[in-house]
Amino acid sequence: MENFFRDRYFGDLAKLSRLRSVLRETIAGRSCIVIGSAPDPIVPVIENACHFCVNGSVHSADKYFHVTPDATFLNGAIFNDADSYAEATVGVLRDKRLGIVLVSRNAYHCCSTVLQEIGASAKECFPISKYDKRLIIGEAMGHQWWGAYPIDANVSNGLFMAVVALWAGAKEVILVGFSFNSRHEYTTASQQLSVRGHLLEDSKFLEFIAAGQLPFATTSAEIHEKFGITLRA
Repeated sequence: MENFFRDRYFGDLAKLSRLRSVLRETIAGRSCIVIGSAPDPIVPVIENACHFCVNGSVHSADKYFHVTPDATFLNGAIFNDADSYAEATVGVLRDKRLGIVLVSRNAYHCCSTVLQEIGASAKECFPISKYDKRLIIGEAMGHQWWGAYPIDANVSNGLFMAVVALWAGAKEVILVGFSFNSRHEYTTASQQLSVRGHLLEDSKFLEFIAAGQLPFATTSAEIHEKFGITLRA
């Protein structure tokens, strides 16, 4: 049976310590805008913010923010699957600078090679296992948040990067381009690359941070109205 102590055993504690230290050099004490892939993101006016991306949301970082992300999470499905989602996402990563890259551990062996092939670059790559992910969530949010372990820790990669920002010392985390539908900014209105997953886990997470008055905000009216997360302009 999986539990926190098993995570401590199988998680790479030395790597997580280094990751936290590297991220803190950039993010500590600053606002962090975490950019999702939902269409037409509303860009907040925040000076001196850093930016985290998830998979293809580097497209939105470039198009709407005109920035290079400080950190990007890449899902193993991008590199391991041969479908329209992987093809479209790898396409928008082409020739992009991704900052510090966190990548699903099952794709770490090929991540650098694939990025090199498409002209994308990373400052440094950190493989993230499910144990690492849950340890970060536990350290940032409190171990009691897990509830029905480990389901409650299985949030989407977008919200996981929001937790990473808090874990690394951001003074405020702003969710931009987040939605509960399955549309992507980098596709046509009629094209659906993948079905939105983690709906239950993400809902519970957003309810938790709203109730606890943690330093999260959003520019999404949908997220604000559903969960009471502070709305930022």
